[in-house]
Amino acid sequence: MRASLILLAVVLFRPVFGAEKRIVSGRVIDEAGQPIAKAAIRVAKTVETITDSEGRFSFDNGSRMSVSIYVHHNDYVGERNSSPAPAAGIEIVLRRGLSIRGRVVFPDGTPMADAPVCSWWLPPFPQRIRSDVLTKKDGSFHFGGLRS
Repeated sequence: MRASLILLAVVLFRPVFGAEKRIVSGRVIDEAGQPIAKAAIRVAKTVETITDSEGRFSFDNGSRMSVSIYVHHNDYVGERNSSPAPAAGIEIVLRRGLSIRGRVVFPDGTPMADAPVCSWWLPPFPQRIRSDVLTKKDGSFHFGGLRS
């Protein structure tokens, strides 16, 4: 009985002691080499972290042996990066995207607040990318980071 309890304890605690951290870290910069702050770093549709003022990021990739990162910032075109994990010193370069700005008003010129505005990007392959925003109190809206 005593041997069974010890064996059970070892099996239960093995993942804790054997767990290896797979830290992924790097930096997000623009085409001029300047850091991009507040870029969202996503892995598998989950926001893992936000870049700091120097464009740096770091997160634990859990047990995954590799990682596919998607970087998003409203003023830049999103970028994907695949790396083995752990990985340090990843440098991801974002390029500035196109913008669409506008204002939604009623026929009398009064601003329409909280109106949904939708943008579709139809690339040359069978995937559609949709973005949605709501207008601000003054009726204005902005889509940024659009591909040309």
